[in-house]
Amino acid sequence: MSILLTRTLETLLLPPGGPLLLAAVGLALSARGWLRARWLTAAGLGLLYLCATPLVGTFLLRATESYPALTTAQVRSSGAEAIVVLGAGRSRGPEYGAAVPSAYSLQRLRYAAYLQRLTGVPILASGGAPLGEKVPEATLMAATLRQAFGSEQVWVERGSRNTEENALYSGRLLAARHIHRILLVTHAWHMARAVAAFKRTGLEIVAAPTGFGTRDTPLPLALLPSAEALLDSRLALHEWLGALWYRLRY
Repeated sequence: MSILLTRTLETLLLPPGGPLLLAAVGLALSARGWLRARWLTAAGLGLLYLCATPLVGTFLLRATESYPALTTAQVRSSGAEAIVVLGAGRSRGPEYGAAVPSAYSLQRLRYAAYLQRLTGVPILASGGAPLGEKVPEATLMAATLRQAFGSEQVWVERGSRNTEENALYSGRLLAARHIHRILLVTHAWHMARAVAAFKRTGLEIVAAPTGFGTRDTPLPLALLPSAEALLDSRLALHEWLGALWYRLRY
């Protein structure tokens, strides 16, 4: 399945697109005299509201964060031979005159650099050009690791377009270097799907999650919609949908 088709389906299924599409279908059918279709509109708008509340967004995102943060002692005793950090998109970066890693990618890169200072092992940055960009994401990540975080021994995997390919192509590079055990860096909400993909390559994985998205919002603020809560809901539902697709396909 092409990346463009995948992104289109995600937009149609996940909030806000999914609930809005449901509401639009209800409006269209009710305009044709199907009065019961108004329930679809109500359901779509109701789902959109619920997904936009911190109460629901936090609950959904917390349910995806199945791996705890590592302690310093756990990192140092992990026995990892390399650190693999997964890309999370890019930003335009006009102030730098070129594209740069996204805010999510920067969270992952900062933690990977921190882990390298604790362990002294190489970092493998994984990410390609899924939409045909001129510069692969891993190249941007490696430059940021070296220039902004002072990391040394940075390798790149430039061909992957999704999590499964991150694992497949990174696994080949690491096998060529006789590396079998890694610290895997990605966001806490993405870690379960990433670990499953990397285990299929035969690597030994030590999950090193970062960017925990859970937050505690007191009532009644937890019932008030916000853009941040809507994003939390979308991230969580994206992971569950992706995990289901990977299970069916692989």
